[in-house]
Amino acid sequence: MSIKKTIQIIYNKKSTRILNITLICIFIFFLLILSSCTETYQYIRETTGPGGEGFVQSFPEKKDLGIYSSCIDANIRVRMLITEDSSFEVFSDSPIYKDGDLLDTSVDGSYIIKEVEQVSTFVSETGFTFKEKNYGKQLIVQRKDSNTLYLISSMPLIYYLAGVARAEMGMKFPEEAIKAQIIAARTYFWATKLEDKPYDITNSINSQVFLYDNISFFIPLVAQTDNLVLLYDDKIFPAYFHSNSGGILTTPDRVWGKTSSPVFQVKPDPYSDDYTIWKADIGRYFIKTLFERAGYAVDGYATSIKVDSVGIDKRATTVTVSFSNNKTYTTSSDAFRKIVGTTVIKSTIFSVCYNENSQNFTFSGYGYGHGVGLSQIGAKNMAEKGFNYLQILAFYYNSSTISYKIKP
Repeated sequence: MSIKKTIQIIYNKKSTRILNITLICIFIFFLLILSSCTETYQYIRETTGPGGEGFVQSFPEKKDLGIYSSCIDANIRVRMLITEDSSFEVFSDSPIYKDGDLLDTSVDGSYIIKEVEQVSTFVSETGFTFKEKNYGKQLIVQRKDSNTLYLISSMPLIYYLAGVARAEMGMKFPEEAIKAQIIAARTYFWATKLEDKPYDITNSINSQVFLYDNISFFIPLVAQTDNLVLLYDDKIFPAYFHSNSGGILTTPDRVWGKTSSPVFQVKPDPYSDDYTIWKADIGRYFIKTLFERAGYAVDGYATSIKVDSVGIDKRATTVTVSFSNNKTYTTSSDAFRKIVGTTVIKSTIFSVCYNENSQNFTFSGYGYGHGVGLSQIGAKNMAEKGFNYLQILAFYYNSSTISYKIKP
């Protein structure tokens, strides 16, 4: 065999080896990209239709999600109640489809939804706006009764959790704090998901606050914690969270009278010691107005407000309010806070006094929120001190464990 031919054979073998190594590297790189999601899991039957190449009407967010579309959270759809009414005017910059059929919209992209027999699905490739707020690419309208319709936003769980993180924390929080918040929010969603309604959750402080805008920053963080939830005694539980504990945590039974769990304890929270200090002045006549709005039979004006006792968690237990018509009402401190306003009375760690000159009741307190579970400011401070999301969750949810919601 000639030297030239021998060299050619060696060269061909070397080229084949290089090609194989290159293909292996490409394959490994592809796997690394997908590793941001813990599991691929397909829940949605993909039915293509109008809307352009790569647009899937049953999963309209798929093209935008890209590599994250294979996450478990991306393939579970969440139904969030927006409102209920007899009709809704929605807007979109792209064509709107109702149950797969193209609709005629106004020049400004508006469409009034009012004729729905039982339930219909509306899809837009660029998303819907309702009352100047964005609610995603898929809306479900379902009839409640002969006069009322539910307007429901349907979105992947990964979008919903990103929207909760956007509303509850924002982009300035450390990533480890945000990941702790995301796992708490995912746990809370699964623990409180409504089973007797055509929707899973509402967009309010009674469920979880949600914002659809600018959620792309949070999607990779949701993917990094894909499918993870908190458990206690192998059971999922409502993982409550709040803004700032005021330096001491409390329990559900003390705040709402709900059955508590060892997960929640009254204990110092040294990571929230830079607590919010707040003050509120409220007129005696306005106190009467607020109680009237809450359904109490009152008249005249408030003559006294008294904190009856303070618990070991430093929070007021009950509050007694007297009025000039000789009516007196005693409520839990949490109920009182909701009557007056949770952005006014920021926590139940407060004292109150009356100013004769101004005829105002002055409330002074610290902390923000109910004080149960994760303190968002505490999580931020822990992350800035070098704690990771697992350590943050371990502190705020005692003896809890982390597991997959849907088993691989």
